Order: sequence, then C-alpha cells, then structure tokens
Amino acid sequence: MYTRASSGVSPSCRSTKAIAWPHACPEIRRSPSRGVLPGTGGISGAQIPPRAVWLRALCLELERIANHLGDLGALGNDAGFAFGLAQFSRLKEHLLRATQEALGARYLMSAIVPGGTRLDLTANGADGLATSVRKLRPRR
Repeated sequence: MYTRASSGVSPSCRSTKAIAWPHACPEIRRSPSRGVLPGTGGISGAQIPPRAVWLRALCLELERIANHLGDLGALGNDAGFAFGLAQFSRLKEHLLRATQEALGARYLMSAIVPGGTRLDLTANGADGLATSVRKLRPRR
C-alpha cells in the first residue's frame, strides 16, 4: 500500500514502511530534518517533550538567520558591493560561533532527531546566544 509523499521522494520510497524508517530509503535519509521528521513522529505516535519543541524551533530559527545573512552578503557581492559581502559574512560568522558555543554545533541541520533534539541549551549558552543575537540588531 502506497501513501502520498512529497515530490522530492522517489516513487519507490513512498511506502509507509519507508517513511516510518528513514534508513530504508536514501532519499529520505538525505532530506532536510524539518520536513521528514515531523512526519515520522506523527506516524510513530511519538510524544515530543515541550522543551524539545522549543529547541527545534530555536535551531530552525538560528539556521534561518544564518542562511539569510549569507544570502544577503551574496546579493551584495553579485551587485559588485564587496563591502556588503564582507559585513554580512562577518555577522554570519559571529552568529555561527555563538551557536557553536551555545549548542555545540555551528550548523544545526542534524540537531533535530525523531522524538526530540540531539543538542541541548545550557543557561550559560542561552545568555551568550542572547547577547550575540542582540548584536545583530541595527545600530541607531
């Protein structure tokens, strides 16, 4: 019996078993965690703790901000504005270093796992991350 899967997954991997067990399908194993894992959690009926939901949201937002900083720098570079690339690259690196200190990983693509997260945030890490994110605000 086949179920409907996202367009990025080949038809051979559309069985419920392949979705429930990501290691059975190479396309699912390579997929971004934010798309596949909520589906596998729903299929398995796993209850995710509230802290894990919060940490997942934090990881996704930090990854999104870092990607936006990189994209804005690339846009400036494409327009011949190398200074913009340098500044946005500096801001992105600052954020990635703060993320490394707070969560133990620069890029958070593997942080989300079925049933929770692979990483945890300490009180010191939260303070350091909050300070770093405040520095990203525009100066007035």
